[in-house]
Amino acid sequence: MTWPPEINVAVIDAIFAVAGYVAKSAVDWWQRRRSERARALGKLYRLQSLLNASGALFKVQKEQVQILMTLLVKNHPDECESVAGYEEHDTMLWGF
Repeated sequence: MTWPPEINVAVIDAIFAVAGYVAKSAVDWWQRRRSERARALGKLYRLQSLLNASGALFKVQKEQVQILMTLLVKNHPDECESVAGYEEHDTMLWGF
């Protein structure tokens, strides 16, 4: 069975329209996916930098506490003998 040329053209146009819609939808989906991934990676990089900064700060604070503890033990040996940790030293010596 043969179709009139107008129907053949209409069917071909419909096929191309569907193919174009599917292709555009696929490209849009892919771009959305890439954008979401880039946003998530950006958040992870920011979190990593915050964790690195807080880790560096913690190391500096730990060094300062060790210096302070050394000075406290050196200058107040009697008061520091029975105290086990940093917080106990602060509570005992400073009252808070």
